[in-house]
Amino acid sequence: MDFFGIGPFEVLLVLLIAFIIFGPERLVEMSKKAGKVMGDLTRSVSDLNDKVNEEMKGKASPSPIDTTKTGCVDGKEAHQ
Repeated sequence: MDFFGIGPFEVLLVLLIAFIIFGPERLVEMSKKAGKVMGDLTRSVSDLNDKVNEEMKGKASPSPIDTTKTGCVDGKEAHQ
């Protein structure tokens, strides 16, 4: 199992180094903040997605042009 091209041994090594550098208390605090940021980001993306879907549903496809009124045939003016 790879995480962005990093194997499990490398992930464990990075976590161990982070644990040594920041300590257990600060590492837990940073993890909570990262989780909160990810939750906020997920909610924001979901809200944006919902708004885009609402806008797309509200926009009807344009009706075809009535060529009998404009005098156009196949995008060109009809000759009389």
